[in-house]
This record gives sequence, C-alpha cells and structure tokens, in this order.
Amino acid sequence: MSRSDIINQLTSCITDTVSCKTPPVIIAICGAADLGKSYLAEQLKLSLSCQHISTAVLSMDSFLMPRAQRYAMGLSGYQPEAYNIPHAQDCLQKFTHKRSFDYYPYDHKTGTVTESAREIAPCDVLLFEGLHVLHGNIARCIDQAVFIYTDDDTLVKIRSAADLSKRGLSKTQSSAISASELALYTEYVAPYKIQSDLLLHLHYPWHFTMLKRSI
Repeated sequence: MSRSDIINQLTSCITDTVSCKTPPVIIAICGAADLGKSYLAEQLKLSLSCQHISTAVLSMDSFLMPRAQRYAMGLSGYQPEAYNIPHAQDCLQKFTHKRSFDYYPYDHKTGTVTESAREIAPCDVLLFEGLHVLHGNIARCIDQAVFIYTDDDTLVKIRSAADLSKRGLSKTQSSAISASELALYTEYVAPYKIQSDLLLHLHYPWHFTMLKRSI
C-alpha cells in the first residue's frame, strides 16, 4: 500500500470513528521512533480537513525531558520516565472537555522544547503521535489507536539514518546506542501494539500493509 493509499485508508477509518462518536475525538499514532508518525499525522490533518473535519496534531515529544537531562539521568526517549505523563494526560483531558491548551514543540536538533508556546484550540479531531501515546491513563483518553511497526533490521537502519540527519549524532554515537535502543523499544513501546485498532506494517519507506481489528 503506497503513501497516498494509506492516507486515504486511514482518513476513511478516522472519519468512520468521528461519525460514530461525538467529537472531540483523539486518535493515537504510536510505534517506534523515526517510522513516520509525525509526517503521517500532518498528512492526515490535511486529508481530514478536506473532509471538513477540523484537526490538530500534538506530539508526545512536547512532554519529553531535555536531552541533556535525560542523558544525565541515564534515560532514553524510549523509557516512559523521560516524559511528563501527567502533563500530557491533563492536556488531553482539556481537549476532551473542549478547552484549549498550550504546548511547547520539541526540537530534535537542540534536544529541548522551543521557547514559544503553541495553542491547540477545540476541534473535531486531535492526532496525538509519539512513543508513549498509549501509556497508562493516557490510553483512557484515546478513541482509536494506530500502531506502526517493522522488522528489527529495517528499524535499526531507519533509526541510524535519523540519528545522523535529525539528531546530529555521529555514526560512532549512533552505533554505540543502537542495540540498547532496540532493546528499550522492544521492552517499552512494542507492547502497545496489542492495544491498537489499526496496525501498519512498514515494509520499506511509505509502503505498508494495514490490518484492522477490534480490541
């Protein structure tokens, strides 16, 4: 399934969810780092807007500790302790009650959130993407969950490329953390797959197989 096909299929699934529930609706997009969650969310926002469904995007990275602080504490972004989970839950609850809230986007180059806040106003759909968007009490706020996954070898290659291009790491630095990052993904993020309604198996960049299931 190509990029345009997957956008159309997901748009249809989300539209069905919106028609069955009273907005606002929160859609989680979960999975390993660097598999295209953020880009997928932005493309879905455009597609849903064409269906006259007002949509906003929020990244779980907005609740992530600064990189320097995580490194000092020996934490990876794959570990839930690296996130302000209660703050994320509070923002989702505000959205559910049709209240606006501010957030601070995360800059992967600097490893910190930006100084300028952005606002998410009440709308029909919130696309909430990130590693731990299905964590604990957060999952109670989610109306539909999408999980993106791939085989380990592909994941390692994609993650390594992103370390260099997105995070500014050297090949040596990326190689040094590759095995531990995969292990942490397997321990902390992969289990969210069983909570998800829609599974996207990434074969290679932007070519998927999609599986729907009832939880």
